[in-house]
Amino acid sequence: MFLLSYAELEKYFPDSIDYICEPTAYSLANHAWLNEEFGSTWWWLRSPGSEQNFAAGIREDLVLQDNTVYFSYGGVRPAMWITIQESAPEAVSIPASSVTAGQKVLFGHYEQDNNTANGAEPIEWYVLDCDEQGVLLISRYSLDSKPFHDREEDVNWGKSTLRLWLNSSFYEAAFSDEEKAHVVVSRVEPAKDMSSETEILTDQEGVTEDKVYLLSRDEWLEKYRSILWDAQYDSRPFTAGMISMSAPKTVFAANRPDSNDRDVWWLRGEVHEKTSDYPYSNLTVVDGYCPCRDSLSSVNGIRPLIHVDSAELTVIQEADYE
Repeated sequence: MFLLSYAELEKYFPDSIDYICEPTAYSLANHAWLNEEFGSTWWWLRSPGSEQNFAAGIREDLVLQDNTVYFSYGGVRPAMWITIQESAPEAVSIPASSVTAGQKVLFGHYEQDNNTANGAEPIEWYVLDCDEQGVLLISRYSLDSKPFHDREEDVNWGKSTLRLWLNSSFYEAAFSDEEKAHVVVSRVEPAKDMSSETEILTDQEGVTEDKVYLLSRDEWLEKYRSILWDAQYDSRPFTAGMISMSAPKTVFAANRPDSNDRDVWWLRGEVHEKTSDYPYSNLTVVDGYCPCRDSLSSVNGIRPLIHVDSAELTVIQEADYE
């Protein structure tokens, strides 16, 4: 709490009529002066006066005047700065069958603000697709940070430690028993090759069945291209109903051990051998650009995918999309 200075007075009250400060009944009872014409009292500024032991103020007739600091009839008009948080967007619960691609919904909870004392926060998801199974959701943010695999070796998605973590620890932490009943087991196809410039190591034959998994490059390019927006290769303007490839980390994810401070998140891809930089690598999205490569042991963001059936989803109603 503080008092305004003379400079701030000129900045925030450009017209002297704005100097009016109506006294409360309490201040009048404590001998505050009142100008009947303007309905204003004499009030202090924090700026120094023209002489020692004087301070500036605004007279009850709206004239700048200094007075001795012992003046007992001066009104006190406190000032303060406050932090204004954006109001939470309106949320409406509707059946999953009624949502459309590009909408944002709430489903499940996961630690995000790195403050466990206030509990886990609701998870925001984008609706990526709607099909006979229900709706396919991709998290709006990178919810955690993990390596693709816990060591550098020839490993595919099906045998990766990231897949194991998503379908065990993350799944158990993020969803209640009631919510788990609506998470559909998905048939996850092997990812396709990105380039012939590097040698593919893993055997990509074999389909996995997952409750939680990751987006692949071929799904981005071939299946969901119309709705996913890439910051580097996409000439279309980003509009409502589109899903950005950019996914900033939550505070919790950014504070994980060895997590990098960039917007980097894993894709489900084929593992390549490379003679420089790192021996084994997989695909990532960096700052909304897809695809890039990183070492399997790098600690990057995780943006889960889930299929949800007939559950009621809380749709976030927003006028503007980021």
